[in-house]
Amino acid sequence: MKRKKIVIVSLILIVLSLLILFLLKTEDRILVARTIVIPKGVSAKNIAKNLEEEGIIKNQTVFLILAKISGASKRFKAGEYELNNRMKMTEIIERLKRGKRIIHRLIIPEGYTLKDIANLLEKNGFANKYKFLNLCYDPTFMDKFSINSSSLEGYLFPDTYFLHKGMDEEEIISLMVTRFNEVVKKEIKDESIHKIITLASIIEKEAKIKKEYPIISAVFQNRLKMGMPLESCATVLYASGERKEWLSTEDTKIPSPYNTYLQPGLPQGPICNPGMTAIKAALNPADVDYLYFVSNGDGSHTFSKTGSEHIFYKNNRTNCTNNHS
Repeated sequence: MKRKKIVIVSLILIVLSLLILFLLKTEDRILVARTIVIPKGVSAKNIAKNLEEEGIIKNQTVFLILAKISGASKRFKAGEYELNNRMKMTEIIERLKRGKRIIHRLIIPEGYTLKDIANLLEKNGFANKYKFLNLCYDPTFMDKFSINSSSLEGYLFPDTYFLHKGMDEEEIISLMVTRFNEVVKKEIKDESIHKIITLASIIEKEAKIKKEYPIISAVFQNRLKMGMPLESCATVLYASGERKEWLSTEDTKIPSPYNTYLQPGLPQGPICNPGMTAIKAALNPADVDYLYFVSNGDGSHTFSKTGSEHIFYKNNRTNCTNNHS
């Protein structure tokens, strides 16, 4: 009787082994390649089901058994993967366990606002823009970065980032703030960082030509020293939340702590996320005594020392943007 049981068990094991070998055989299959996205927190069971439905594996049960045996079933990493049905199940399991994901290159340009970044991330499939923005204005979430501001505006460093689809909004924000700390904090003392980044953000929005960054910085800093309002149209645009090519006199009367036509000194915080050119200009203004500048319409500006000079140049322009009086 005992011998009979051993024979039956042996036959079952042989059949299972042959079945598994058949299911693991991949060479003679018509190639099916897929980009598979594994969301954060999804179970191994759901992953196996998805892989079978996509034609990447023949049998989800065998996949789960192999994943369990290898100790990988609870170690799969979220992300976007290039997989095909000619890959061995063990190879797929190893790839998911090690997180060999598709990495995407994404550039965050200098001068982008939080809204711009949120829209860009959503457009490229990396984040939900509303969740991203909510986190950027969430005091509890911001506490982890020790940033003394009403939002993370100004503190998401514009740079080239390498992201994968398994990252959530918190991870992406943390990556950008970490980059800010790596690059910017070695240039600025902590006690002055908010003022410098706020000023740099205005310079970033006003300046178009690299050589003019330090001069525009000097204009604003000269006005601050003299107690003159900054009268930056870029701050009015930020306060309005609109994108306009032209600003009216009424626009400059928008009640907002960001409107430097009404608000003395600097606005309450940054109006965009400045790059290092603007930050260095804020730290090292040009040695000039200009108090005004007006756009020439080609990205450059004409600078002046007196109100009468400025009015002369300004009268040839009706575009408020980049005009200061």
